[in-house]
Amino acid sequence: MTRLPSTRLAAYGFLCALALTGALAARRPEVAALAAPFALVLALAMLVDRPPRVSARLLLGRERALEGDVFDATVLVRSEDGVSRVDLYPVLPASLELVAGELPASVQLALDEQREFELQLRCTRWGSFVLGDLRVRAQDALALFSWEERTGRPQRLRVYPRPETLRRLVAPAATQAAIGSEVARVKGDGLEFADLRPFVAGDRVRSVNWRVSARRGELVVN
Repeated sequence: MTRLPSTRLAAYGFLCALALTGALAARRPEVAALAAPFALVLALAMLVDRPPRVSARLLLGRERALEGDVFDATVLVRSEDGVSRVDLYPVLPASLELVAGELPASVQLALDEQREFELQLRCTRWGSFVLGDLRVRAQDALALFSWEERTGRPQRLRVYPRPETLRRLVAPAATQAAIGSEVARVKGDGLEFADLRPFVAGDRVRSVNWRVSARRGELVVN
């Protein structure tokens, strides 16, 4: 984890330096005593200065969804040490929006404690996305240092477009003279190919598509 000093640490250091400088300039030792509490806090911070052991994961409720669907996600965070504050922020692509839940999530963890945060996300656009990236920031008890880390396990989410219903068939660019210039709106026997379907009782043998049937291992007719 990357350690970052807080503004409070800089302020305490500045007050200690200012008090010591004033004591030397005025030749008054009692002025330096004003900085003793701040110096004590800085000394304690240096003694307990160690990165917290915090682990976090993002779990998706599903691996596939349709465009516009809302699905659940869970953020798990666990600390082997006691941490006064942990901030969690999952990195989400622009095509996913938060519907329910709070981001960033902040929590205080005791020794060997695990917490869960429930989220609801909406797929606003179809595509394939990789999730699981989490930004974790932890603070010590004195709030003088913070540690940041990007962690998590990648998980892929596939969002498919919703099927559309055609109001009418698209007119072909060219048709055969034998069948006219209009295409039937229902599928049936004819000269132009429309679709494939499994063989059922009553179908003519000459309608069987033998190449497709050989690949699929079952009879398929045109």
